[in-house]
Amino acid sequence: MIAATDRRRHSAAWVWLFPITYVIHVTEEYWAGEGFLHWLTRVARVAIPATEFAVLMAIGLVAMMAGVWLVPKRFQPQLALVLASFAAINTLVHVAGTLLTGSYSPGLISALTLWVPLAAVAIGRSCPDVSGRQAFAAAMLGMGMHAAVLLLVLR
Repeated sequence: MIAATDRRRHSAAWVWLFPITYVIHVTEEYWAGEGFLHWLTRVARVAIPATEFAVLMAIGLVAMMAGVWLVPKRFQPQLALVLASFAAINTLVHVAGTLLTGSYSPGLISALTLWVPLAAVAIGRSCPDVSGRQAFAAAMLGMGMHAAVLLLVLR
């Protein structure tokens, strides 16, 4: 069995998979299918300029990388749970969008193939190192961050 301190030390490296997969996910959103911006305009009548989308996604990437880089190692399990929550909610939004519209929501494939397994690993590796209250707070923070992104996009 791996000691909690060994898991924390190991988690510091694998948490970098979140920003890496985020870049892949945003690339799919931008380039795949009709592109998320066109899809969103068509299905929700929300038009977002490509430059604004790029700025928002860049801010997200910088924030994610800063979190991974700056959060002390002892808080990496909580950070992993925040990021797992964000990824899980984003996946649910893409799945719901696809099911409700009957059309491919760009970002769906990377969300299902990268973020679902990564979120599952993050939960499995991090939950033993945090209390139930910390896990709940991390999940709520990740969901709140995704809600803020949706509000910015859909305003």
